Amino acid sequence: MLVCEDEIRFIMKNHTWVLVDLPAGAKVIGLKCIFKLKRNYDGSIHKHKVSLVAKGYAQQHGVDYDEVFSRVARLETIRLLISLAASRGWEIHHLDVKTAFLHGELQEVVYVTQPEGFEEKGCEGKFCKLNKAFYCLKQAQRVWSINLKHIFKELRFTKCTKEPTVYQREVSGNLLLVAVYVDGLLVT
Repeated sequence: MLVCEDEIRFIMKNHTWVLVDLPAGAKVIGLKCIFKLKRNYDGSIHKHKVSLVAKGYAQQHGVDYDEVFSRVARLETIRLLISLAASRGWEIHHLDVKTAFLHGELQEVVYVTQPEGFEEKGCEGKFCKLNKAFYCLKQAQRVWSINLKHIFKELRFTKCTKEPTVYQREVSGNLLLVAVYVDGLLVT
């Protein structure tokens, strides 16, 4: 099965995993490809998309992960930021963070199979020990959220006390607000 070569290249460049011999008794989670059609507004095909994902449904709580909870902005919060921006004449930007879930450091030890068709030559019997979170792992969203929280802290943003999915920073007398929803950011 073929996987998008650009995605595999990024995964390797990102040091998402390291190839290892599987320790005795270790559990392995499989990988699979998900194929999607991205369509234009008129329904015509914009592009074909292939994503390599972990079979997270095979993970067991307490064995492969502990916590999965991660906050996302509520619809009311998004509406409030949009109305605030409109009433004050602020610009609004939406950012989609590509490969967001591949950036957070995993705390748990997770092994996955090598991607079918992309096994490293001479290492066919080895497995991938994940260093970073991976798409469709139960804990991927939480790991990404924790990573993003650290990034905002480094950039001197503070978390809103009443809405923990909104970060704020004052720059040159202007208020910058960022709401987080999964791997998307709404910026005013």
